[in-house]
Amino acid sequence: MCSKPTKNSKLRVGKSDSTCKLCFKAVCGSYKVHKKLIFISPDLELTQRKVTFCVKCLMKATRLDTLEAAWHQFVYKQNVQPVARETFVTGEMSTGSDSIVSSP
Repeated sequence: MCSKPTKNSKLRVGKSDSTCKLCFKAVCGSYKVHKKLIFISPDLELTQRKVTFCVKCLMKATRLDTLEAAWHQFVYKQNVQPVARETFVTGEMSTGSDSIVSSP
């Protein structure tokens, strides 16, 4: 979250682009990052939208190994919490990004 004081008019409270979509905290104009992401809509069409993130969450997300994070979310049905660069913890298991994930 931005540490500098903001005014309600600048923060635009209630607007979708004034909150991080990962941590849901308010972000100021200099601390937010817009990324274009592709989603599958309810009618199974691909749609592209601009999504707002705070710098802190974006940095955490880019440090995770995506394949390994997705695998742990699927297997353990838990969110992955970053601990250190390229290392994360899920449930009782701690794994680094240098391990190999194999599929049957």
